[in-house]
Amino acid sequence: MTSTPAAGPSVRVVWALGGDRTLADRLLADVLAGLPGSGAVDGHEVRRLCPWCGAADHGRPVLAGRSEPHLSISRAGPLTVVAVCDTAPVGVDVERADAAGAESTVTWVRTEALLKATGHGLRVDPATVRLSRPDQEPELLAWPEPAVPAVRLYDVETAPGFVTAAAVLATDPAELVVSPAGPGAARATATP
Repeated sequence: MTSTPAAGPSVRVVWALGGDRTLADRLLADVLAGLPGSGAVDGHEVRRLCPWCGAADHGRPVLAGRSEPHLSISRAGPLTVVAVCDTAPVGVDVERADAAGAESTVTWVRTEALLKATGHGLRVDPATVRLSRPDQEPELLAWPEPAVPAVRLYDVETAPGFVTAAAVLATDPAELVVSPAGPGAARATATP
């Protein structure tokens, strides 16, 4: 009997204490090395690419010469979080829980994750994006452009004292695996 693969994309979210850019790149390299068929990503360097100006000194992380998998990073103080999605654009954001008050922080990280996934970043005014209330399942309610993205939003548990969210541009629910960095790390799943 063969198993049927999940309909939605697969997302791996990994976090670690440390806030420098090299840590994010190391975490991405570790996640990419653990992907099935990871030999296909060998030799492809993680770079930055701004989708708006084409600059390589800022913008979303990408694997040079490849369109997949999709990558995202976020840092807040001493915490770095990375997300890797096999087939769909992904965005991740993290903030300290006390950054703007709990409810405002939840809304902010959900919005930032969405804007990273769409590639807009802060080119879209976050105030023009309307999401469900922080105490509800994350959901996009209003988008400022005519074409509304198909998106799945997730609240993600990382380190204590931090609020983290992920967004995946997909119609089907994603399978998220969340863990701290390191071998044998305990795994947890994200809540939609």
